[in-house]
Amino acid sequence: MNRNGLKIGEFSRLCRVTVRALRHYEKIRLLVPEIIDYRTGYRYYAVGQMQKALTIVKLKGLGFSLEEIRAMYDSETQRPTIDMLEEKICRCQPGTVAAAGRVQGPAVGDDYFPKET
Repeated sequence: MNRNGLKIGEFSRLCRVTVRALRHYEKIRLLVPEIIDYRTGYRYYAVGQMQKALTIVKLKGLGFSLEEIRAMYDSETQRPTIDMLEEKICRCQPGTVAAAGRVQGPAVGDDYFPKET
């Protein structure tokens, strides 16, 4: 990291996002570098922008489109609301929901733990 911030390659490695994806995020105005040196073309990201990059990756992993993610950041909350998450869950394919249930394991209920005598 230099005094201007993290170069795009450094930032991409730290956030586990490709340079190509970062350039696309810049193009659609989702995640714009804090500084762009127009003389050299270098892009510099602030350390504080890592949280947003990591959040974008996580939301994409949950099935949100880049348009949906950008709409979240354009809104006042800048994060998904409960309604957004519930809507996304409802739109999931039945196979995806079933697979998620297998990963989570059995539900813990009253009969899960033996009763003391």
